[in-house]
Amino acid sequence: MDPTSLPGRTNPGRVFEMYFNASSRNAKEIILHEYHSKGLESAFEMYVDYISHFDTELSVAAKHVYENRHNTPEYLQIMKEHLDVLTEKENYIYYKISSRKKGGHCIRHLENTKWAVPKQSVLIGGKMTKKTVTIAPLYVLLLAKAHDNYLSCPSPYLNHYGIPVKPPSSMKHSKNWSCTPTKLSGETELRVMTTNTNNPAYVAEFISRNSNMESHMKMCYALLTHKTPTNIDYINTRNPDGTLPDGNPLEIAKNIMRNIGIEFVTTDELEDEEDKAYLENYIEGQHEFKK
Repeated sequence: MDPTSLPGRTNPGRVFEMYFNASSRNAKEIILHEYHSKGLESAFEMYVDYISHFDTELSVAAKHVYENRHNTPEYLQIMKEHLDVLTEKENYIYYKISSRKKGGHCIRHLENTKWAVPKQSVLIGGKMTKKTVTIAPLYVLLLAKAHDNYLSCPSPYLNHYGIPVKPPSSMKHSKNWSCTPTKLSGETELRVMTTNTNNPAYVAEFISRNSNMESHMKMCYALLTHKTPTNIDYINTRNPDGTLPDGNPLEIAKNIMRNIGIEFVTTDELEDEEDKAYLENYIEGQHEFKK
């Protein structure tokens, strides 16, 4: 329903659909007026002229039926049945994404004919819009998320490295709940979060709670033992000294880098005062650059 989703998600088909529906509704009124005033053949000729602007399989078939109506008597019955559908239901176009003529070209050609969609000002909040707009029907499918059984959030399945992963397919029906871990964020989201918060410690705790099983167990224990588990201000998952537990993902990364001679350390772990001062100045410089 959000109008900004159209450019945001690069979805021009929504505009094409609205124009096609408005054009179809307008053409239906014109064709039916011709049907009741001048008869079957004249109305079907107008229908063929309208549907030909979309260059679909339906337009080819309708043109073939109209051109051979006198040679094949059954075609007159087909024409009548088709206009009866148009009268009782809608003027269906049957436009496909794979059609040879693209949506923008169809609209551009329709705009220069009598089948152009009429535009008018709209009354909104007691005032008329300065620009004319197109009002058209749009097919909307509402997705309902209504639970009919209990829902729960379990602990994730762990692989042999102690890292949350998707469980094998053989475990799909072995439990009454899903053990698939929820991905907290991707690389792009973490970069945005780090930039907006300018607080690496916050981002580190955010990651720790998602992939660190020691932090996870602390949260589970707090939820099970707290007097009001649905009303907890903050769950402390840090070590007694205030640091975050490393966790298996970080330990694996450290071990891999250690094999090629690189070691991750914090400023507190540095023994050389000169290196420590250099690192602190570098971090301070990065903060000044961001400001």
